[in-house]
Amino acid sequence: EGGLLHGVFHLANRGCASRVRVAEEIARIVGKPASLIRKTSWAELGRPARRPARSCLDSGRFSEKIGESLRPWEEAVQAFLSN
Repeated sequence: EGGLLHGVFHLANRGCASRVRVAEEIARIVGKPASLIRKTSWAELGRPARRPARSCLDSGRFSEKIGESLRPWEEAVQAFLSN
């Protein structure tokens, strides 16, 4: 195998968050009130495709293969905003 991974791997940082939760975390990090974020539903947006209520990627297969898990999504957002 030579250390290479084969197949399809879904990669996402550890944990699960809605778009609203990610926006709230960004607001917190940059010092803005979460009240600036307007929560809305997919139905209100008039989007043609239906979306599941909860849809998180599972990086478990990748973590199992490399022997460690990815960092929490909150840490990744913090690192991104620090750059």
